[in-house]
Amino acid sequence: MFDSKRAHYSRNIIDGETLTTRAAFLNGPDGKEPGVAIFSDTILRYVLREDHAIALCNAIVDSLDEHRTGA
Repeated sequence: MFDSKRAHYSRNIIDGETLTTRAAFLNGPDGKEPGVAIFSDTILRYVLREDHAIALCNAIVDSLDEHRTGA
């Protein structure tokens, strides 16, 4: 399990509060693909394909479950 440094606590809280998402399209060689844009404040950080966004969501849920199950 990852253990964040105490000195980074405030920054981590502030960063987490600024994250937002929007539906997006990725314009690829075969046309538009559905996806998700992830922003920090108004700065675009990532544009994920739908399957990558779902995989990230599942990984986040699994990570939170580690705290409940002790795995």
